[in-house]
Amino acid sequence: MLVTTLPVWIAYSFFNYNTPDKSVLNVAYPSAISYYFITVQSKNNNYEYSGKFLTGKYVYQSSLTVYDTNGNIDNNYKVKNNNKTLEEFVLNVKNDEMKYVVIRYYCNLNKYNIDNYINNLPIVRDKNLNIILPIADQNIRNNVSEKVLYPLYKKKLNNTIEPTFSEFFYSNDSVGLFPDSTHFYLFARPGNGKLFKISGKFIQNKNYPYADFITINGNGTKTENGIPFYDFIFDNEGNYIIYVATPEISDNEIEYIIQSTNNTILRWNSVENIGLIFRMITYSEDGIVNFNETMTPFETKEKMISGFYPIFEKLL
Repeated sequence: MLVTTLPVWIAYSFFNYNTPDKSVLNVAYPSAISYYFITVQSKNNNYEYSGKFLTGKYVYQSSLTVYDTNGNIDNNYKVKNNNKTLEEFVLNVKNDEMKYVVIRYYCNLNKYNIDNYINNLPIVRDKNLNIILPIADQNIRNNVSEKVLYPLYKKKLNNTIEPTFSEFFYSNDSVGLFPDSTHFYLFARPGNGKLFKISGKFIQNKNYPYADFITINGNGTKTENGIPFYDFIFDNEGNYIIYVATPEISDNEIEYIIQSTNNTILRWNSVENIGLIFRMITYSEDGIVNFNETMTPFETKEKMISGFYPIFEKLL
């Protein structure tokens, strides 16, 4: 009897802040530099995933996670990541119901590209058939990613953002496509403002490997633009300043208002139903990882013991 199986790593989702218009499956607030490759493991299978994560100072996170059909982490399978697994890993997924298995890459996009990720994809062995399964090529991913995942992500679309100004606050109502237990978000709202200043501190280390800011549009829970921490302009103590503007404010106007020509500027593409997110990846066991309820900006800042809370000010 001929047995047919889906190729592995058949779908992908990414947002590259350098080419925001070319994103795939840009839903549920992806990171500025996120690349996810997805295997759809149909029910009653027994797959073994093996490989070695990318490592080095330009690799901020890489992980292998099993999700159920609602897009939630399946806690029956331990998440593998490069924080604790520096050598080769093996993950066995024997399932009665369909699973999504996702490997994610958060790397410096000035150093890594999609070919680096494709060449690093785990080998998948069907243990029932004792064969290594073929990896889908990029043409297949481009053609089927949205079709394969539509039943999952269609529930994530559309989110009305309250049209009043707010500094950054933690909310437990954040929407996520393939959430990760090490990723945390603070939200801010521009209200009717046009130009804003973000000031803060971030010092990257093993416990806090990554942070970014992304502008979002609630009309599809989409990331519009983003900036990763490695493009922040830091002083000697890890402090930074970023300006965020709506599209009608030109760079020249911003330079005139703040009297500076060396500025980091992040932009929304639209002026309605927009918001701002600060994302931080952390392996710490303290602070934001223990937040479990929506808080005010003051409460969020007070309880965020890392010292990385960003100040959000309206300039215009």
